[in-house]
Amino acid sequence: MKKIQPFFLLLSVIFILQSCGFGKYRVYKLEQQSEFENKEGMFYFLPRTVVNVEITIEKKDQIKGPYASYSAKYLGISGIINENTTNYSISDIRIKTQNEPDPDKIYFIEFPKCKNRKNQLMISLKENGIIESINVNTDSLPYQIQQHKNTNIGNEFEDEELPFKIFINQNIMEKIDTLFEYIHLDTITIEKQVYKKTMIEKTPEIRAKEASEYIVKLNEYKVNLISGYQEIAYSEETMQLMISGIDQMINDYMTLFTGKTNVQTLTYNFTYIPETSTKNMRFFLFSIDKNNGISDIEFSDPSKNIYIELMPSLTTSKIAEITNNQYLNSQKRKGLYYNIPEKTKLILSKGNGEPIFESSIMINQYGIVHYLPAKQYKVLYFDNSASLRRIQ
Repeated sequence: MKKIQPFFLLLSVIFILQSCGFGKYRVYKLEQQSEFENKEGMFYFLPRTVVNVEITIEKKDQIKGPYASYSAKYLGISGIINENTTNYSISDIRIKTQNEPDPDKIYFIEFPKCKNRKNQLMISLKENGIIESINVNTDSLPYQIQQHKNTNIGNEFEDEELPFKIFINQNIMEKIDTLFEYIHLDTITIEKQVYKKTMIEKTPEIRAKEASEYIVKLNEYKVNLISGYQEIAYSEETMQLMISGIDQMINDYMTLFTGKTNVQTLTYNFTYIPETSTKNMRFFLFSIDKNNGISDIEFSDPSKNIYIELMPSLTTSKIAEITNNQYLNSQKRKGLYYNIPEKTKLILSKGNGEPIFESSIMINQYGIVHYLPAKQYKVLYFDNSASLRRIQ
C-alpha cells in the first residue's frame, strides 16, 4: 500500500468519537436551528451535482494576400481568397460533473451522552464537509491527483498583425527619364539629350511581379536539384532538407497571392446546477454566430441559440414511494443519510429543436436521499455522489 502523502491530509478531516454504543447515536436533517439546542455533535453535507459544459470552438480566419489582385496576371491561378473573413463553429462538446455541498442536505450527528465508553465511531469528511466514509481508514485508499489544464480563452493567433512573411528587399527602384534640351546658337539649334535618374518607391504591382519571378526561380532551383544538374553527390538527408526548405519558401511566397488561413481553437466552460423543479425543462445556455462567435445573449434567431435539457429516467421513483411511506416518516432511530442519484439524459439542442449533443449522467438532485440504520457499519461513499460504494 502507498503511504498517504501530506497533500491528502488537507482533503479530509477524520473525527474519532468514543461512544457507549454505536447504535445509540442519532442523525437529524437540518430544518430549524432550535432542533439542535443543547445537543452535542457535528454536521456533514451530502453533495449536489454541478454540470460543466465544455465547448470547443474552431475559429477560422481567411486573410486576403497583398498581391491577390495580380495572381491571375502573373501566376495564372484562381480560387484564391479575395476577402478577409472569420468563421466560428463548434468542433467539440464535453460534459463533466463535479460535486459541491448541497445547502439543502445538511445533517447533524448527535453524540451520545454516557459514562461507559466502549466503541469508536470514526467519520471521515472531505475538506468541504461532504461525508466520505464511516469506520474506514481512508489513509490506506489509493488517491489520484487530478491535473487541470489551464486553457487561454479568446487568444488571437500570434501573427495576426503580420499574417504573411515579410521578405526583405529594396522597396525603391531607379527611374531614368530622358530629357531633351534645345540650344540655339544664332541660326543653329542643337538638341541635347539629358538623362535624369530618380529613386521611386515600387508599386504593389512591381513587387508582385518580382515575387512571381522569384517563385519561378525557386521552382527552377528545385528541378535542377532533383535532376542532379549541380553534379554534386548530396546525401539523401541533405537533399531532403534542401528540397523541404525550397518548398517552404515557395509556399510562403505563394501565400502573398493566394492568401492564408489561420485556425485557432477556443475553449469555453458553462456551469449549470440542476434543480428538482427544472426536470424536463429547457434553459438557454449560450448562443453562437458564425461571424461573431460565442455570446451569453439570446438571439431572436433560434438557430443561433443553444439550450440545455435534463430528462431523468425515473429509476428511483419507485424507491422514493416506498421510503417516503414506510421509513422516512417513521420514529425509528435514523443513521447516516446517503444519496441515491438518478440516471439522467442530457441534451443540448438549438432553438429550433435540432439536437447537437446527447449524453447520460448521474444527477444527485433528481434522485432520493435515504438513511442507514443507526448501527455499527463500515461504509465507503462514492466521491461524486455520496452514494453507498461499500458497506459491511
